[in-house]
Amino acid sequence: EWRRSLDAEALPVARGFDTRKINMAWGAAIQMLMTYFVIDQTALKDSFGAQAEPVLATAKWLAATDTDEFFVRTRKGYRITPAGRPFTRSIASQFDAFLQDGSAQFSIAV
Repeated sequence: EWRRSLDAEALPVARGFDTRKINMAWGAAIQMLMTYFVIDQTALKDSFGAQAEPVLATAKWLAATDTDEFFVRTRKGYRITPAGRPFTRSIASQFDAFLQDGSAQFSIAV
């Protein structure tokens, strides 16, 4: 796509960014976790509608399978507990669709 834009003498301004709503929902969840240690379920649904469902399903699964209780369900969504904060990057990586499919560039260190 990038090369085609150059060949057509157009600016390749979208290179490197996947702006589909589903990927933006995953990104918003990661940003919430890395910044506030929470996933606000209402905010995700309000911003992304049905595209938030796979993100929230992953959060539900992660909270249900976390026997150490580093990531837990709350009334408003999900949060990383104080004990889980040293593992925030690893927890957030569970919401990186590119890491899961092997095409990650920046989360690969996780």
